[in-house]
Amino acid sequence: MPELSVDPRGTEVWVRYDGEITFDVVDELKGRMESVFEDRSWKNIIFDLEPVEFLDSSGIGFFVILNNRCLQSGRKLILFRPRPQLRKTLALVNMLHFFCIADDQDDVDANLLD
Repeated sequence: MPELSVDPRGTEVWVRYDGEITFDVVDELKGRMESVFEDRSWKNIIFDLEPVEFLDSSGIGFFVILNNRCLQSGRKLILFRPRPQLRKTLALVNMLHFFCIADDQDDVDANLLD
């Protein structure tokens, strides 16, 4: 499985995954994200999608679960820099507006103020 990196930055944690987010890796990603949720010092999770080239329905479900867990714990999940193909996939299943999406640091800051 490609590398999942976790980079704490103050009250935010930036997560980056280099690879496709599909049925084959979702269970392992869920398990690895547990440590992120266990650390209560992080108020927000910014998931950098720039290196992700493909997302299937299992990947979408993974982000729905992450988003719900964030909401339940008083946090915010921001999907950062999704490629056009990922945006198209989310739009096709009418989920584009379900998530907070940021294209640059200004967008991240604006989403965190909401």
